Amino acid sequence: MFARFVGSRDPAHVEWCGHIRAIASKRSMPPPVGWLTRAEMEAMLATPDRKTRRGRSEYALLLFLYNTGARVSEATQLRVCDLQIGSQKGGHDLATLHGKGGRTRHCPLWPETERVLADEITGRAGEDAVFVSRLGTPFTRFGIYRLIERCAAQVPELPDRTITPHVIRHTTAAT
Repeated sequence: MFARFVGSRDPAHVEWCGHIRAIASKRSMPPPVGWLTRAEMEAMLATPDRKTRRGRSEYALLLFLYNTGARVSEATQLRVCDLQIGSQKGGHDLATLHGKGGRTRHCPLWPETERVLADEITGRAGEDAVFVSRLGTPFTRFGIYRLIERCAAQVPELPDRTITPHVIRHTTAAT
């Protein structure tokens, strides 16, 4: 029966299509994105083992995301030349983030973030990625997601909650 109506201008076909289009689509609000309390975020920051190079790198990434509220894409695109660290004469330590739609924004860095990022980028060229994986390659979006999932799984205060980089972005805005 359907094959009969395909491409036809038969009045029955037009009426039938009109009935289909008249069916209301289900519209629902997406669930709101949650956030972490300060204690929950501090527990997340405490999970990387800062005695190891990898742990210090993971801590730097988590702290950067919390400090700036950066999107995952902004963190993966961050280059050493985008950091203004160790500012003298009353200047501010800043990260220049390149976001959606070609927008650029400057985020001030907390003293702790500045310190761990300075350690992270020591000896690197200006065009090098700030956040690199254990293999020395720039972090990908999926690598950051996996890092956050792994750290959240180690926090007993976060049972059965899905923690994503966007949750950390909302945490920055809410705390």
